[in-house]
Formats: sequence, structure tokens, C-alpha cells
Amino acid sequence: MKNLKIYWDAIKKKVYTLKYADCHIYGYHAHKYVNEDGLVRYLPMEKHHYKGFNRCEEYITLHKDQKDLIDFMVKKGLLEIQDNTDVIKRIQENNEDYIEYYYEYTTTSFVPMQVGKVTQLMPVNRTEDGWTTNPNHSDLTGETRLCHYEYTSYKIVVDDRGRYTLEECPDKEDILAHKDEYPFIRENFCNIAYYENELDNEETNTKRH
Repeated sequence: MKNLKIYWDAIKKKVYTLKYADCHIYGYHAHKYVNEDGLVRYLPMEKHHYKGFNRCEEYITLHKDQKDLIDFMVKKGLLEIQDNTDVIKRIQENNEDYIEYYYEYTTTSFVPMQVGKVTQLMPVNRTEDGWTTNPNHSDLTGETRLCHYEYTSYKIVVDDRGRYTLEECPDKEDILAHKDEYPFIRENFCNIAYYENELDNEETNTKRH
């Protein structure tokens, strides 16, 4: 049993070593973490990987009185815009409006059904529909929609009970213009909004940012 305990302790130590990095920095600090898209966040931990972000040796010093705020930022998955300006610019410049086309068609299949004492094949109709970016897709209905990229940023406010909460920036077009007042984003800060298509094809091939 003693040898088993030694073996198990060795396994736990190896797992811990693989999961956590050695860090000889004293005091409260946060390491830089980067994901595959180049987005940056700072986390007060020593894990090699955290929710798609990989740890770097770079770090910033924090103050203990910031702990509640930092914990809130980690919990809400917040990234600072100032650390991600180049990535945000690249994403906004590459995102162009586009048109989607609605298609709909009906298929008929024959399903065996019991009618009295006789099993018969009965026709069952099923409607298939959806949106496509292919203007030559079959079974188009003529309905189209404009797909437009929007961006969400936040600021942290304290409510009446002294708790941290998030407030969204009302402008969804250019979050960099409001980064001083709304300095935070989440990893998935870009979303597509759908509008009734009122533009012709030539107009929808231009950028709106």
C-alpha cells in the first residue's frame, strides 16, 4: 500500500506539472494569455492553457485591492480593448456586408402505415428551408436579407448594492471609437445582425465600416 501511495502521488505531481507552469514571480500578478486569433487577455493564474488561451511569460503586476475586480473580469471573460486594438482593426476591416438568399422546397417520402389490417405506403411531405449565400441555389423564393457585422463592448459599473455589473456600449459599429468609456470586449465580440434587404447587389458589396 505504501508503494501504491508513492506511485499515486507521483502521478498527481506529474499531472499538476503538465497543467501548471513554474512561476518564480512573487506578489499578485497576471500573465499574458493569447488565443489562436491573436486576442490577448491577462489572467492571475499559472495554467498553461485556459479556455483556448495559451500562457506567455509576459506578466503585469496587480494590487491586492483589485482582486474582486480582476475575479469579476475573469468570470465574465473580459479582454481589454487596448491590448487587442490591431486584432479588432483587422477583423472590422475584413468583415463586409453580404446577402443571403432564402430557399424552400418540399420532398415527399412514402412511410409504411397500418390502415386497418393492411400496411400501406402513405406519402408524407416534408418542407426543407434555409438561407444560403449562393445566388444560384435551387428553389430560391426571392426573399433576401442583408447580413451586417456588429461589435459589442462593455464597461464595468457598480450597482446600488455595490456589485460589479456590465453595461453594453450602444454603438455596435466601431467599438474602437468608444474604447475609453467602454474598454472591454469578450472573445466573441463580433456578431451578425440580419436586416431586410433594401440594397442592390452593387451596394452590398461595399464595406459599411
